[in-house]
Amino acid sequence: MFTSVASLLRDPLTHFLLISAALLAIDGWRSPQDPADSEQIIVPDDIVESLSDSWQKRTGAPPTTAERQALVDTYVEEEVLYREGVRMGLDHGDLIVRRRLVQKMRFLLEDIAPPEAPSDDDLRAWLASHPDDFTFPARISLEHRYFSRDRHGDSTEAVALDALASLQRGEAVPGDPSMVAQSLTLRTQAQLARDLGSGFAAGAIALSGEGWAGPIASSYGLHLVRVHAREPARLAALDEVRPAVLRSHQDAAEREQSEALVRDLSARYTVAVNLR
Repeated sequence: MFTSVASLLRDPLTHFLLISAALLAIDGWRSPQDPADSEQIIVPDDIVESLSDSWQKRTGAPPTTAERQALVDTYVEEEVLYREGVRMGLDHGDLIVRRRLVQKMRFLLEDIAPPEAPSDDDLRAWLASHPDDFTFPARISLEHRYFSRDRHGDSTEAVALDALASLQRGEAVPGDPSMVAQSLTLRTQAQLARDLGSGFAAGAIALSGEGWAGPIASSYGLHLVRVHAREPARLAALDEVRPAVLRSHQDAAEREQSEALVRDLSARYTVAVNLR
């Protein structure tokens, strides 16, 4: 019996129902049925402090007595309009109000009974099952010689091919001045694309061997390229990406738990609908 009670108390749905009951009880205490009491608006101290804190964050200074009174007056005015709107039934059938309540319910579901912390084995299994999220891309180190279309015009390709032959014979070729360094160390395809354009990045990554090759077009002109080091793509080790793996695992666990709670709550209802 004690085991079943303990298990029940650990159940997230039980936590949610207990919290819901407590919120209803608080709401009933704050909103008594006595018509005389229902016209009273009590502004708790924590609300006043919250209003003051928000003011200070916006302005950089605490509110004066007059400003604090104005904040409270605005709060009371909003409370009056809220109560009168509810009294008139304006919240019924309002999609904006409905969505806001649904949002608050989802926040409440996410906050109760957080999933247990995963073990290292759990995290390693999660990492292995989500390789696209935790794989380090391939990287290359290269040298390049740049040839400007602005400088050489229609002869740019011919000039680059002549320079390629010279480089392959071991001769020094300076190339044209470039805003990008001639030596680039351990760059991913995305980094190369950022500096020289996606066409250059794809062409450089696809090169095989370690000799001079090209020309490869970039956003600026033509390049002769020599790749002298490569690192293949690899799945990260857990210690290299532990915070990201933990966050991903926890987000998924919380989402799964929230969805399970919604299913459990939905099981309490019957649905009647006519789909035409």
